[in-house]
Amino acid sequence: MKPTRVSLLVLVAVVAGAAGYAITRSSYDTLPTPNLVALLWLALLAIAEFYIAVMTRARLAGRAGTRPINPLVVARFVALAKASSAVGAIAGGGYAGFLIWVAKLDTPASSRDTRTSAFGVGFALLLVAAALFLEHVCRVPIRDDDDDEPQPD
Repeated sequence: MKPTRVSLLVLVAVVAGAAGYAITRSSYDTLPTPNLVALLWLALLAIAEFYIAVMTRARLAGRAGTRPINPLVVARFVALAKASSAVGAIAGGGYAGFLIWVAKLDTPASSRDTRTSAFGVGFALLLVAAALFLEHVCRVPIRDDDDDEPQPD
């Protein structure tokens, strides 16, 4: 499995942002306000992934008081990190597109929506950062020794 490319995440965020902007521009009056529960889930996921990354790093390093970690668990954490980085990019782009449109408006509802969508962008960026950190922690180190190569007879 290859590491997640930041350029791909940026592309996903830009596409989601363009879609969010287009949808918001065409039908802002009929859209529901951004959900605060979704913001809390983004924040909770970011905190959980950061905690998993710190604990996994300690277990992989063999620090005192930690027990070894199963390699399959590490592989699952990598899959979680890759999925979460994509979700964070999509959510961040969508909130950014919404934010760009509502920041132009001058109504009490748009002021509340601007604040909510700004927090959404921030929490989505935190989720992407935590996911990339978890993915980095789970990388297999490159070995310098040549002991695994077969010797000619």
